[in-house]
Amino acid sequence: MAQHSSHATLYRVSSAWLCLLLLCGTPLTAADPEVEAVDRAKRLLAVRGHRIAPVVLLNVWPTRAPGPDAFVMKGRIYVNPRSNIVQGAVLSRAYDVVLASLLLHEQAHLRGADELQALETELDWLISERAGEEFIRETRRTIRDVKGKL
Repeated sequence: MAQHSSHATLYRVSSAWLCLLLLCGTPLTAADPEVEAVDRAKRLLAVRGHRIAPVVLLNVWPTRAPGPDAFVMKGRIYVNPRSNIVQGAVLSRAYDVVLASLLLHEQAHLRGADELQALETELDWLISERAGEEFIRETRRTIRDVKGKL
């Protein structure tokens, strides 16, 4: 009986992933510049002691995604390869720090952080890595906006 139950669970999980792939298209391959940019950002985080959940780049961004850049679901970080942040990192390695901040933000959500806490984690990273002032300023503005809605 337990064996049948585990097979049923495996089937449901597999079916869910199949539906996700059918709805969102096939994942990008390792040769894509977007994958290389995400890998650089993950390495940067790893060097600083941060572990990041598996990252999935989706060719077709779901219309009901909670945001334009990334979201988390079931222990994974889903990233929009067409987002300005990813495309910035494709064009310039200076954006690797910003892409890393996006991954760190989403990782904070996986650990239970609300939006304000995730933004504060992101801001701390951007400051510690001496990101461009425009990114720090934008993150501070977003934090003020979120606090204003509380």
